[in-house]
Amino acid sequence: MNRAILAFLLSALIVTSDALADYAKWTWSQQLPTQLATESKRSNRTPDAVDKFFHGPPHPPGIQQVLDFLGLPDGFSPQFMYSKTKGTAEPSKAGGTLRFLLDDGGEVHVWTSDYRGVGLAIRHRKKGNSELLYK
Repeated sequence: MNRAILAFLLSALIVTSDALADYAKWTWSQQLPTQLATESKRSNRTPDAVDKFFHGPPHPPGIQQVLDFLGLPDGFSPQFMYSKTKGTAEPSKAGGTLRFLLDDGGEVHVWTSDYRGVGLAIRHRKKGNSELLYK
């Protein structure tokens, strides 16, 4: 009986560690891909401004419109989003995630697969839940 429980716990631990291996801490870089070059300065970094931008026209927003509105991203990662603190362990084959720091301590993560369109945008509050802005 004890061996069966031990075997079950060991298999559960292996499955859990395999699942955790799929995600890793974000690897943010200040260096942006050439497709994301912008002269826009940091602006509109309040939660209200961000919410209005993503919920209003133009819909869906393009990456250039996001850059024009928010300015230069605070970071870029080739990882796909998983949470505020983690992305995928393996880099994406194409595209990546842009990180914009907000004035209230929150963050906006914007995923693009082709550097033209927004595939996913999430606003992470400093404390509390995150909000899907665009999918």
